Amino acid sequence: MADVKLRERWYSARVESDVTVVRWGHYGRPVIVFPTAGGDAEEVERMWLVDAVGDLLESGTVKLYSCDSIAGAAMLRGDGSAR
Repeated sequence: MADVKLRERWYSARVESDVTVVRWGHYGRPVIVFPTAGGDAEEVERMWLVDAVGDLLESGTVKLYSCDSIAGAAMLRGDGSAR
């Protein structure tokens, strides 16, 4: 899968920090995958989701997108309320 993976860092003015965005695949229907509250953009790969849909990625049926979770970072910094 490494040949179909693109990892970039973007600055988000909304959260005032850099956010990692990862794409797997080149063609196909875009699918957005969100990591857990404390996860990062590549968590879905470490948890084998990318491998599980590998055939769909390689055939160009789908391409996956994932970004860093900011919920966990916000809670650690004390931004916002727990609610």
